[in-house]
Amino acid sequence: MSLPSVEDGAVTVQRTALQLPMPLSEHGLAYHLASVRGEERKEILLDFAWTAQSLTHNYQVLNVDPTKADALLISHGHLDHYGALPTWRVPYTGGGPPV
Repeated sequence: MSLPSVEDGAVTVQRTALQLPMPLSEHGLAYHLASVRGEERKEILLDFAWTAQSLTHNYQVLNVDPTKADALLISHGHLDHYGALPTWRVPYTGGGPPV
């Protein structure tokens, strides 16, 4: 997979060709954003879907490693944008309280 490139202020977005298994679909939103400048790479997870089942499945299908994220962002307080976060975060935080 190649990453978007920026030349002369233009941004090129490339999509990953999907193979089986397919990502799950539900009402909600979850993005994996990657920014590359020279040797520097930053990854951001923006919003966290409605259910941990779909979020976890889709990260696996799309080869997203959430442990490499430099930042987690929630766009706003609707459940379909953060619903999976309380359950999904447990393996990464040891089950401690939300930060």
